[in-house]
Amino acid sequence: MLLKSLINKAYFKNYIFCSYEVTKMDQKIIDKVQKLGLSAKEAQVYVYLLISRGGYPSKISTETKLNRSTVYKILTSLSVKGLANEVEHGKKIFYQPESLHKLERYTEYQVERAQNAQEMAVKMLPELETLFASSENPKVSFYKGKEQVIEAYLRHVQVEKPYKMTAFVNVQYIKKFLPEKIFTYYKKEKERIGITARGVTASNEYGRQFQKDTHSGVKKSIWPELRFIPEDLFPFSAEMTMFDNNKVSIVKFDEQNPIAIIIEDKMVHDMMNMLFEFIWKRAEER
Repeated sequence: MLLKSLINKAYFKNYIFCSYEVTKMDQKIIDKVQKLGLSAKEAQVYVYLLISRGGYPSKISTETKLNRSTVYKILTSLSVKGLANEVEHGKKIFYQPESLHKLERYTEYQVERAQNAQEMAVKMLPELETLFASSENPKVSFYKGKEQVIEAYLRHVQVEKPYKMTAFVNVQYIKKFLPEKIFTYYKKEKERIGITARGVTASNEYGRQFQKDTHSGVKKSIWPELRFIPEDLFPFSAEMTMFDNNKVSIVKFDEQNPIAIIIEDKMVHDMMNMLFEFIWKRAEER
């Protein structure tokens, strides 16, 4: 019903295109489009493009009240997804919506991805069950309170040999939680030991600037390599890190009630790392 109502050109004929205001009907459409797999801001910009028949980034930023750099990123994302295209007008780039049938194709692609993920999960289950059945009881350590949680976090760098760290992390909460001296020490120890890191994090402006903003004093080989998933899929102020080849830490960055758990078990580490690699291959690079 949504696609049919959007495709119906009569829906748009009553709009005055000299200015843009989000009406109640617009917001309903934005909410529905978001459910098709777009973020809230992507849905807002996409519906604006449909209603206005396109626009320049500066105009879109003004009308939608979104930061201009955010608008550029959203337009790039919509272009990659096949929902918008770029047209050069003089020296400026004008963005216009693709055919509404492209939106239908995009939703079909989302369904295909979900089906592929389910099929892979089914294939992985026997292997995971074998790993689980063959393991010994893991050692589990629990930490509570900011001081203890920081102590747990520093265990990532209390190792003898370099290793490849992987993590699911909402990076905006690390810098807020860790004192500046601790965060600097953590980075320097990673550099000294030679620990490299890959992380899957929430797709937001802070996450995309995290490396440059926080690792300028560290050699680039130690900068964490990040890939991104939609922010609404990772709303957690937490981190899960696979480290030292046989340990997993789970940290809740909550100023009121911070906690951490460290599991020392090779099977658990490898299983979580397998899950990480599965998501890493499907996450957005930039």
